[in-house]
Amino acid sequence: MLGVLLHPSGERFGWTSRKVLASHDQGKTWFVRGGPPSTAFPIQKLHFQDTPLGARLLALTENTAWESMDEGFTWSRIDHGLDGYERAVEQGLSLKEMRLLPTPRCLLLSPDSILKVQFGIHGEGHQGQGHLELTRSAHHLSVSGAHASGLTESIQVPTRRYVRPDGEWFLRDLVDAATRPERPVECDVHLRHIVTLEWTCGIQEPAWHRIDFQSPICPKDLLYQPPNSFTDGEPEDAPSMRARSLHHTAYRLLHDARP
Repeated sequence: MLGVLLHPSGERFGWTSRKVLASHDQGKTWFVRGGPPSTAFPIQKLHFQDTPLGARLLALTENTAWESMDEGFTWSRIDHGLDGYERAVEQGLSLKEMRLLPTPRCLLLSPDSILKVQFGIHGEGHQGQGHLELTRSAHHLSVSGAHASGLTESIQVPTRRYVRPDGEWFLRDLVDAATRPERPVECDVHLRHIVTLEWTCGIQEPAWHRIDFQSPICPKDLLYQPPNSFTDGEPEDAPSMRARSLHHTAYRLLHDARP
């Protein structure tokens, strides 16, 4: 076996590269409980997480997270990896394991990384679109991108390089926007924020991940937050929707990175 952990009930669980095992006699004998589908990559880490519905079993493979609510008998994929793994990360995943998680939080821990953001507003004839790319190395963070819309000025940012301490806030603001709690509100579904994140947390051995976000435009919502400076914050009563927050954040960062 690759590892063993203790269930809150006292039952022992272990895992091989493909199967989750259980023991009722303190590890003297083991039987196969189940595991992610045979098409999944080998299991690298197993965790328990407390939820209002009981203990959830979490399995981490090379580029995917899986969850089981019935102690390992059946498994379902965690597509976004944003909500399910926050507490598992707090329970002690190493930096190497964190780089493999399908959550952009690894961008804050990895010494080298790439984050690509595609963002825009779609619907009813409005097709504003922008892109932003951040590349972080041991000593620098490079920013590039562009934005075009009929409602705002066009922005062009050729590659601009910052020393790490001066550029970290670009990455931190985007990761915070992507992983903040989702509190959607009912708004006009005909006009939407559309955002795609792609990232890798290891340039030497890249494993790329992708998440697509959508959220409606609310009647009182500004299409673009006033980009006076990178210290601007959103109103306290603003709806908390990841696509909206990412869109506004990416636009503001592009504006601040202009030559």
